[in-house]
Amino acid sequence: MVANTLAEVLSGKGVASFSLDTRGVSKTVFDYSLLAKYDIPAKLLPPDTEYLNQPTSFINRYSQILPIVVLIILALLLFILSSKIYTHLIKLVNEELKSSRDKLTESQAELKYQAEYDEILDIMNRRTAMDYMRENIMPNQVYSIVMIDIDSFADYFAAQIFIAMTVTVSKSQIAYCSILRRYSRASEKTTTGS
Repeated sequence: MVANTLAEVLSGKGVASFSLDTRGVSKTVFDYSLLAKYDIPAKLLPPDTEYLNQPTSFINRYSQILPIVVLIILALLLFILSSKIYTHLIKLVNEELKSSRDKLTESQAELKYQAEYDEILDIMNRRTAMDYMRENIMPNQVYSIVMIDIDSFADYFAAQIFIAMTVTVSKSQIAYCSILRRYSRASEKTTTGS
């Protein structure tokens, strides 16, 4: 139909004799590079205008891959953040464990001291002294054991004062390799009774 109309116009028939057909599909198309060359603003054109050779924006060019990239970056940031938090929590737990271990070591040392020494006089108790002698005194070695029985004191506090004075004097007079310990019959009775 268009070809026939064009042939008639070329053969000399006037354009006014043809009726305008508005039933067909029409669209407005412009070359973007020409619009830019002649400085024609896009707002003067109809809203449904299509542009040829229009440069695409970064977002339009990568519109399908951009959401995936953003999700990957967010996932990596979340992973880094969670790793930092986890590392910080592990550090806190390790510090708490170290503190607990140090307290436990101190408690063990204190318990060992309380089990092996008389805390008032700061000397070995009977069991520790016996263990020390078993481990350190050889059968062919010459040694002396001096025992002073003071359990018969009527006044408990006077006995404690006497023991403390005896220990102080003995510590200053006994050689370095000697041992000094407290021995009481009460501890012997409880030890042999069980």
